[in-house]
Amino acid sequence: MFLITLTKPIQLSMMPAEVSMLLGIDLGTGSIKVLLQELDGTLRSSASVAYPVTSPEPGAAETHPALWMSALAEAMAQLHQQVILQGPNTLPIDAIGFSGQMHGIVPLSQSGEAIHPAILWADSRGTEFLPLLDHYIKGRETEIMNAPNAGMTAVSIVWFKKHRPELYEKTRWFLFPKDYIRYRLTGQICTDFSDASGSLLYNFKTQSWDQDLCRLLQIDERKLPPIRKSLEVTGHTLGEALRFGLPEQVPVVAGAGDTPAALFGSACFIEKAASQGIIQISVGTAVQVVRPLTTIPEYNQSLNYYESALAGQGYQMAAMLNGGLALERVREWLHYDWEEFYQEFDKCPTDIPADLTFLPYLAGERTPYRNPDARGAWIGLSLQHTRRDLMASALFGVACTVRLGIETLLGTKNAAYFTDFAFRLVGGSSCRSGWVTLLASVLEHPLQVAEISDVSARGAAAMAGTMLSGALPQQLKFHEIQPQQILGLEKRYNQFLQNYSALF
Repeated sequence: MFLITLTKPIQLSMMPAEVSMLLGIDLGTGSIKVLLQELDGTLRSSASVAYPVTSPEPGAAETHPALWMSALAEAMAQLHQQVILQGPNTLPIDAIGFSGQMHGIVPLSQSGEAIHPAILWADSRGTEFLPLLDHYIKGRETEIMNAPNAGMTAVSIVWFKKHRPELYEKTRWFLFPKDYIRYRLTGQICTDFSDASGSLLYNFKTQSWDQDLCRLLQIDERKLPPIRKSLEVTGHTLGEALRFGLPEQVPVVAGAGDTPAALFGSACFIEKAASQGIIQISVGTAVQVVRPLTTIPEYNQSLNYYESALAGQGYQMAAMLNGGLALERVREWLHYDWEEFYQEFDKCPTDIPADLTFLPYLAGERTPYRNPDARGAWIGLSLQHTRRDLMASALFGVACTVRLGIETLLGTKNAAYFTDFAFRLVGGSSCRSGWVTLLASVLEHPLQVAEISDVSARGAAAMAGTMLSGALPQQLKFHEIQPQQILGLEKRYNQFLQNYSALF
């Protein structure tokens, strides 16, 4: 564990200025991003600091919240240095917004201390309780709207109560990851509707915690935080915020989960996006394929439906667990440097070995299989394959999971139907031209690529801006990447699907 203590508090002034400044804080699975932008969306500065996800026992995925706070302090120090280089020694921060990884839990004691590392969305230790949750949710699907999967909030709380009973009894609050950061800065306990709706404990009809399901699962509802609107001011920064480079008394909004924050940050508003047939794809640690909807859809156990950052609006999502999570592990195994790999791969990104298939299911899978026991594999590996072949096949395998997610979301394998939709790609992976070309080629569909990669952090800041001004963020700029031909694509994609069926 690392700890950074700032010897001198950073002073980002609250003095009046001609331009209102917004701070977005995005707590990801493996890093925290901070972004400073003007009210009109003009980016001023940004910084990112990584931290590890640990696995102290099989199936575990944890990060101690102290690492998040240390990373926030370091990221704000970097942001401050950038501000100094730009000219004035101080800049005002008029409001702060939050985005964060979803589903995880941070158990807090009565005194507000984290008494256990955060249990993250990738944690599969609760798999043993999935039949129990399936049983209790049966008949309540239209209220809960989501099928149980390992790593979801209710599953992790049930596991925590069974295997850490003393700590469960000491827990006063179960907070979502981003809400822990906000609590440390404001002293206020709450969450927002988007994070609550991803917990399996939220009732879409009453728009509140489901008391009956909590009772059946023997989860004390009083340990769940109050639910607030994403654009609502939930508190103001306290004196402790100085340690993290923040002035006191800055208004802080509730914020949203990373996916709804990305929708908000890319100005992908539900009513307009639904009418335009927009599908938004994000490939980060995990993969999300999102379809904004104006009405609650029919229940589908292979998909998720969550609230968005705007009241009364939601989105349906295909969630695949193994995006960057799998690719980063493959890179480590092959001792590749990303820059080294892409320098070669970008020359011909559709040159993928036809006789080598990679299944990326290192952490199980959600959409469409709901199988926490799925595992990764290279199939067809021979003496002739090179390190580049193995890495390229891994990218192809992840691209195939994106295509499968879109097919599940749209309810068809007919690629001709895709022409009715615009596919948007957001997130850090959109910066890699070779990867984007490969993905477009596997989808056989043009990709509209956002020119700003940190859309969740932008969404966090934009939520604070909308609270101040009442105006929604402006549309992002996109450029289009056309697909290239991959010889034998359909056969290779079908082989990918058949290999999973043969193994699992």
